[in-house]
Amino acid sequence: MFLHTNTLGDWKHYEVIFFVAGGLLLDAIFMTFIARNIWEFPRLINKGELDFQIIRPVSTLFFVMTRHFELSSFLNIVVASSVLFYAASIFPEPLSFLQILGFIFLLFNGLVLMIAIRLFTVLPVFWTHSDFGFHMLFMSLEQVMERPEVIFRGFTHLLFTTVLPFLVMTSFPARWFFGRLPWWEFVYAILLSGLFMAFTIFIWKKGLRVYSSASS
Repeated sequence: MFLHTNTLGDWKHYEVIFFVAGGLLLDAIFMTFIARNIWEFPRLINKGELDFQIIRPVSTLFFVMTRHFELSSFLNIVVASSVLFYAASIFPEPLSFLQILGFIFLLFNGLVLMIAIRLFTVLPVFWTHSDFGFHMLFMSLEQVMERPEVIFRGFTHLLFTTVLPFLVMTSFPARWFFGRLPWWEFVYAILLSGLFMAFTIFIWKKGLRVYSSASS
């Protein structure tokens, strides 16, 4: 693409590299620590195996979401981090501590948002007992994260920063790093992830009330 143009909107070549690397890192962290647990969630419900998690003296949701670790995906974190450091190293302007700290914070805020939305797609299994839930829908929509926010306009931009806030996960951290994200959008991203997580936990608690254990 950059063989034919010098910028994408107002994003320069090295900025797009940084954005892509940030998205890869976010996805790698999710795949390493969370993805397998979510894929197995329908099986826990349908076979009554959630019984063994409910009786543990810790948060059931936290344990279910973190009990498996994918070592094979950890290499992706190393690769994505390397590309990210490279992209940061070719920035022409000096980087500030606030710039770096804000990016890291918003990236993990994006991870919380991703977990909340991804978990919400499988929670209907409490009622539908489907093995797939809305897996395919999420996998189709998550490709939006791979596109810079600058290419979206009008209704699509509003949609992907509010109802389906995939742009908030990756573009907001990058924009902060570039110095193009105002404070109010920084706060908005935090409130949005909190709202989505609170709603997901609410649905989780509703689901537990209708859960049929293996002993019932």
